[in-house]
Amino acid sequence: MLPNQVRIKPRITYERVFQELIGDDPSTIGYCDSDTRHIYIRLNLSKRLQEETEAHELLHAIADEYGVKIAHDELDKLATALVKVLRLNKWIK
Repeated sequence: MLPNQVRIKPRITYERVFQELIGDDPSTIGYCDSDTRHIYIRLNLSKRLQEETEAHELLHAIADEYGVKIAHDELDKLATALVKVLRLNKWIK
């Protein structure tokens, strides 16, 4: 879904990185590091789970860079909705 680099603000770009393991927790499938400006996605996710994870981590990046405080469960709902809207409009398949 995401390109390898995503511009969040005119001078702020996040890089997408695929990894087999993210951090120490083997259940982690995505992580947004706003310090290094990387979005980590676990390798070998299903297409649907990868899209939802990328949307979730992208929303984390946006919230961090724009100073928006949002509860994690609300961010999950927004990410799911975003992917549905993108599919509905055939921006992703």
